[in-house]
Amino acid sequence: MSNQQLFRAVENALLDWEVYDNDASCMAEAVCKAIDEHTNKRTGATTPKAFESLVDEFLEHEQKLLNWKAKEYSDNVDRLMNFRQISGLIDTSMSSVALLYLLKHIQSITLAVRRGQYAWEWQTDEGEGLKQRIADARNYLLLLAACLEEDTCKKKELL
Repeated sequence: MSNQQLFRAVENALLDWEVYDNDASCMAEAVCKAIDEHTNKRTGATTPKAFESLVDEFLEHEQKLLNWKAKEYSDNVDRLMNFRQISGLIDTSMSSVALLYLLKHIQSITLAVRRGQYAWEWQTDEGEGLKQRIADARNYLLLLAACLEEDTCKKKELL
C-alpha cells in the first residue's frame, strides 16, 4: 500500500462514519488496521500469524528430520549412540560431542548469512537449504539437552 493509498483508506474510514454506525471505536479500529497494513508492508514486518506459520513449518520439518536422521546415527535402543561412541573414541563427554556438532551447524549458518549466499529452502539441487541447516541446529540443541540430562542423572547416581 502506497502512502497515497493509506491516506485514501484513512480518509474513507473518516468519511464513512455511517458505515461504522457512528461507533468511534469501530472507525478507529479500521483506521488503525489501514495504518498497520501500510506499515507492515513498508517495513516487511512479520505478523504474529506469519511467525506462527513459520514456527509450525519448522516444528513439522524438525520432527521429520530428527526421526529420519536417528536411523542413520543410532539404533532403536540408544538415541544417543552416536554421541556415546564418538565420546569414547576421543575421550570426552557426550555433551562435548553434541556441542561440537551444534557449533559446526552454527558456523555454517553464520557464514551463509554473513555472505548473503543461501537458499531459503529446505532442499536445493546442491543439498541442504538454510532452513534445513537451522532445523538441524535446533535438533542438535535437543540432542545436547538429552546428553546433558544423561550426564546429570549419572552425576546424581554417583552421589
